Amino acid sequence: PENVAHVLEQTKPVVIAIASRTQLARLPVEGEQGQAVKGEDPRPKPQYLILDEQLERSPRAGEPAAPIANVEPTALATTIFTSGTTGRPKTISYTHDQMCLAVQGICEVLPEFDAGERIPSWLPQAYLFQRIITLCAVDRGLHTFYVEHPLDLAKLLPTIRPHLLVGVPRFYERAWSGIAATLGSKPAPVRALAKWALSVGQAHSRAVLSGSRPGAVLALEHAVADRLVLSSIRKAFGGSLRCMISGAAPLPKWLLEAFHSVGLLVLESYGLSENIVPNTMNTPSQFRFGTVGLPLKQTAIRIADDGEVQVKGRGVYRGETTQQVIDAEGWLSTGDLGSFDADGFLSIVGRKSEVVKTSTGRKISLPALEATLRRVPGVDLPVVFALGRRGPLAVMFVTVPGGENLEQRLLGSLEKMRADVAAESAPLADYQKVMGLVLVGRPPSIDTGELTANLKVRRATVEKRLGPAIDLLTEKIERADATPTWLGELKALVATT
Repeated sequence: PENVAHVLEQTKPVVIAIASRTQLARLPVEGEQGQAVKGEDPRPKPQYLILDEQLERSPRAGEPAAPIANVEPTALATTIFTSGTTGRPKTISYTHDQMCLAVQGICEVLPEFDAGERIPSWLPQAYLFQRIITLCAVDRGLHTFYVEHPLDLAKLLPTIRPHLLVGVPRFYERAWSGIAATLGSKPAPVRALAKWALSVGQAHSRAVLSGSRPGAVLALEHAVADRLVLSSIRKAFGGSLRCMISGAAPLPKWLLEAFHSVGLLVLESYGLSENIVPNTMNTPSQFRFGTVGLPLKQTAIRIADDGEVQVKGRGVYRGETTQQVIDAEGWLSTGDLGSFDADGFLSIVGRKSEVVKTSTGRKISLPALEATLRRVPGVDLPVVFALGRRGPLAVMFVTVPGGENLEQRLLGSLEKMRADVAAESAPLADYQKVMGLVLVGRPPSIDTGELTANLKVRRATVEKRLGPAIDLLTEKIERADATPTWLGELKALVATT
């Protein structure tokens, strides 16, 4: 409700489209024709379009459409709000010309689609990339299927049978965890067959990605593995995908390779709210796992002396409320650290604000360490804290086997979790290895403020909500106390590693 009031205050709408009168009752306004509560200045009384009622009065096929207004390219098309990972959402506005530029840029690098092929729209329309992709679908003549409840997407994919899918890292991470859990629940002979098929898929994928032709034996094994196992995994995603696109945050390279090994291509892209055109995209014809792709021709990109990525182009927002800095030449400092490889593919190391120093003076990249911890079985989401500490601490939102006593379930999983964390962290330098864990036996939530609407972590909110557990963990590390402590009020288990 606070964010809705903020949006109404910033935009002062004259028309509000809303799903139903039930939703209307939740708006922070006085009555159906009232004025917004916040502020005392007079403003236009908003009119309301109740979509449920509008659908009942929709024109029938063949009726003439309403005339379309003649809109200037420089006219305001939309105002979006940043996801607010570090504070109250900021407003960013774009013109019709800029929106068309974004659609043009993306469509130029997407594969060729036939009219009538399918795409689901399941991320919030507040997520700018989803909104532009939906317009790209209109441009290409794709059929768009709107998914009312995002958590229903997985079970609807076999019905939609999409040719293109846009998601965020959390979706792909949970999808792969679901695949692993499903295969792990099968009888022993089926598990053994699946393990063999996945290993063959990995070998075939490595050969393809290296540019070499798989040998005759591997090709034959892959054909058998695909028929028996890998094709059934693809069918869970509808069986028709040309490619999937991931944005909003980095995906671990191992996960991209894992999907590729079963015949599913996930392509990372890189953008930010302050540039309506994606900065870079991997494409089906030009991709490199571990990078965010090549720059789109509508955007110029350079790396500053301190490693920060800077962008420039017609799609860049130049308003005063942007959180980034634009210099006199029009270069926008993104706050991201990155580098180009010899072929022009951009890699993002992390946010400048997320490369932090420990109390010993060592630099830790929080996203890089979190990417390592995501490989630990049972981890739904890891969130690492290291600034000013002796070493990194990890809050692990975990999935544990069902049962009534959460404390006992977390205790039962602790030793394996410690061992798995140690195994995944083995290649890291000692100062990069986490010194302790807070296990939280529930998923992070948008409702609690731990996640934004497009499923990014609000690190400060996690730290605030679990502050007592993190403080206790810090104390236990100083005392070299490895005994796990259950904090019932926080539903968390605290233990050093």
